[in-house]
Formats: sequence, C-alpha cells, structure tokens
Amino acid sequence: MTKTLTAIFCLLFITSCSNNNKNEIPLFNNIVIKKATGESEKPLNQLISNSHKENLNYKSIQIPLYRYLNSKNYKIFIGLPYNTTIEKMIATELKNKTDNTIYFEQDSISFIKQIKKDDNYATTYVTKIEDNSIIYFCGVSKSKKTSDSLFNKVEFSKRIINKN
Repeated sequence: MTKTLTAIFCLLFITSCSNNNKNEIPLFNNIVIKKATGESEKPLNQLISNSHKENLNYKSIQIPLYRYLNSKNYKIFIGLPYNTTIEKMIATELKNKTDNTIYFEQDSISFIKQIKKDDNYATTYVTKIEDNSIIYFCGVSKSKKTSDSLFNKVEFSKRIINKN
C-alpha cells in the first residue's frame, strides 16, 4: 500500500511539474520559450553542437547549448550563458566586430547582431530577463528575408514568456 501511494504521489508530482504545452520550452522560474508554427525541437547531438559553436563569437564566455529548433527554412540555437553579464557580452561583441557584421544594436539589457557567414545569415539576440539571467538565441537561415522577418528583437522578445 505504501509503495502504491508513493508511486502515485511521484507520478502526480512529475505530472504537475511538467510542461504539457508542446509549443513551449520550459526554462526556469516559470519562464518559457514559445515555439513558432513549423518548428520542431531536435535532440542535441555532436553535429548540432558543432554547428552552434561555429556561430559563437566568444572564447572567454560560456554559452552551453540548451535547445535546438529546426524548421524548413531556418534553425535556432538557444543557449543559457553563465558566469557573465550582458555588459561583458556587449563589450566582447564590439571588440570582435568584423566586416561580416551587417548590423549591431544594443541597449542596457540586450543586443542583437546579424552577420553573413558563407551562404547563411546568422542573427544573435541576447537579453537579460527579470531575474538577471541571460538568454541567447541564434537564428540561422540562407534567406535574408527570413532572417529579417523572424530574427529581430521584437520577434525574439515575443518568444520569452513569463508565466508568473
């Protein structure tokens, strides 16, 4: 009887803590990332991890890959930087700016940049959220039109939802 009650309690606990919405990726502190129509979350593997590292512009800042979204015309890497600040990341971006940089914009809590690398447009958006955590997005597409319409500050910001 005790084992049965324990099993039921554990099942209820896990069910109540899990995110049942397949269009959301849970982060922490009731913050979720909203997926767009046509996006699917893919399991992380070495190939995806290597692709993520190719788009990073940081040697001294750690941004572990948290999730990877794939769509017909683009891919999105979501990372959770740690042991850093948005100010340090902006300073690194400004220091490492290259001729491939199409644009770079910043404010006190975020920055966005777009580069052209090979045949791809990579747009990086990094923002500080309410609890001072940092979320990193990198959207990659072969189409500039797709990059400009989906990977901008407004569209990335709409994806971050605080459920509190």
